Amino acid sequence: MPRVTIGVPCFCNAKTIARTIASIKSQSFSDFRVVISDDHSEDETHEICRTEAEKDQRFHVVQQKQRLGFLNFGELLKTVDTPYFVWLAGDDWWEAEFLEYTIDALEEHPSAVSALPNCAFVGPTKAKKKPTNHAILGTWRQRAASFLADTNGSRMYGLHRTRALQRAFPTKTMNAYDWYLMLGMLKQGPQIAVNETLMNRERTDWRYYSRLVYELYPPGLFRTYPLLDMTLSAIKAGFVPPAPSVLRRLYRLNIEKRDECAAVMTPELFFRNLVGKRRVHFSENQSELFAFLAHEALTSKTNALSCREAAFTALGWLALSGNTFAKERVCQYISEDKNKSP
Repeated sequence: MPRVTIGVPCFCNAKTIARTIASIKSQSFSDFRVVISDDHSEDETHEICRTEAEKDQRFHVVQQKQRLGFLNFGELLKTVDTPYFVWLAGDDWWEAEFLEYTIDALEEHPSAVSALPNCAFVGPTKAKKKPTNHAILGTWRQRAASFLADTNGSRMYGLHRTRALQRAFPTKTMNAYDWYLMLGMLKQGPQIAVNETLMNRERTDWRYYSRLVYELYPPGLFRTYPLLDMTLSAIKAGFVPPAPSVLRRLYRLNIEKRDECAAVMTPELFFRNLVGKRRVHFSENQSELFAFLAHEALTSKTNALSCREAAFTALGWLALSGNTFAKERVCQYISEDKNKSP
């Protein structure tokens, strides 16, 4: 039996899947099997995968009869019996030493549940924050608190111990299901870092995740609070330690994601509420995000005048709160307005 199963979830990845498969075949560690799950693609993804699989007996291709979304990741994991498992998305790729270095790391640290190399992101969209895959050690409470203090990264794409991953994977679709998964993993043990950049990922526009919330949930509590479904599910599953510091952090994250989603999906209403409530004391990351979104709303010719006015007022309040980006934009607009004056 191979030591590693590589699960490749893909959907309409005809332009990138050949690169993904080539990076698997180039691995310095070769004792693996690959299962590619095509999530009912509407392009040539399945044909490309099938052609590549015919060249290598380690590859197997499954085509889903209907879209599974996030649960396509779970389909790849259900029947795995190798000691180790890893996902590689259909638009991502590895350096040649990915499997070799991560397997060595887990075998050197038998208590660890995951080995996480660094990740390089490519693409035109600028990320809000540089993702990290730092080690998470300590007690269960310390591990959960460390993860919730910095949830950015590509943790689910590291190498994992299969049984631990199967115990932690959610049984239903939810927003932030990867957070639920990581909380379940970290209950079982620490995650160690591999200080090499071995993963390459296509960068996803961060606004996509707010739009996804509106696809997942009808109007109601879970749409207003995008992390609430994940939070309640993780608590019910016993993945959240009953520690006040951890629960407070989860509460703050729920509020932050509520505001971020509202700023993306209903900008005029959000900016009017922001100014009306004099809410100018956000975290540094949130302040930067809202200033950028206000600038974007203000400069978009497709937005209604009322939305642009609300965005400009919000930008002014953010500038007063000390946000450098907001100050620069306000000064820019004032200067431009003066130059237009007769």
